[in-house]
Amino acid sequence: MYVIKKFAFAVVVAIILFLSNIAHALEIPLSYDFGEVPVGSSSTALISISTSSDEVYFNVSPKLEYGEHYQILNTVPVGGIPLPPGGTVVIEIKFTPTNAQAVFDTLHIDASNPFFDTISEDVELIGNQTEISINNIIAFFDTSVASGSITGNGKVKTNDDSPVSLQRDIQTGKKNKSADNRLKAFRNMLEGAGQLIADGEMADACDQLESVYGKCDGNDTPPDFVDGYSSQKLAEMIKTFRGNLGCY
Repeated sequence: MYVIKKFAFAVVVAIILFLSNIAHALEIPLSYDFGEVPVGSSSTALISISTSSDEVYFNVSPKLEYGEHYQILNTVPVGGIPLPPGGTVVIEIKFTPTNAQAVFDTLHIDASNPFFDTISEDVELIGNQTEISINNIIAFFDTSVASGSITGNGKVKTNDDSPVSLQRDIQTGKKNKSADNRLKAFRNMLEGAGQLIADGEMADACDQLESVYGKCDGNDTPPDFVDGYSSQKLAEMIKTFRGNLGCY
């Protein structure tokens, strides 16, 4: 009986190690920067997804978060693009900017196999990103709120069509005034930082940006004003921008 238990334990450990290796077998870039692309023109990128496993195949399903300025050119069959053991799949992405500001999107990659859980990875897409400015931080905030990837920190809500969307409690249908007010307050703080920068009040602008960062950094103290998938990216942009300004 002891031998059987020991053998069973060894099998379980082997399976766990095997699954762990499978999870790390995919090689996917974390981000891709298209650089400067003139408005009205396009640029394409080839995103390679490889597997180092010589035992397992995957079906790769790419999907864009927004798809407004970016487009997947591949024909994706039902069930995904086959990725054979040790092989590579190339996802072709087309970027067509409609303005000269920084444009962000996320390429979601799901790699599935009938015998294992789906592996999900993201590739951050960036275009026309010369240097982060307060204007493109606000533009990113507005776009994310409109798409629902940034919400006021509160209950689950839906958005209307306004730039800073009026949100409602899903259960009662009543306006979630707290969440809506926090979104508006957050945007006002960003605009206030921009005005301080324009007035040359850099020390005050740094303090303001520090306060804004504290409202989206994911820490409990002080409480965040915003939540959602893109809130982490927003916090990273604000932190980088503060560093570029020389804030301490």
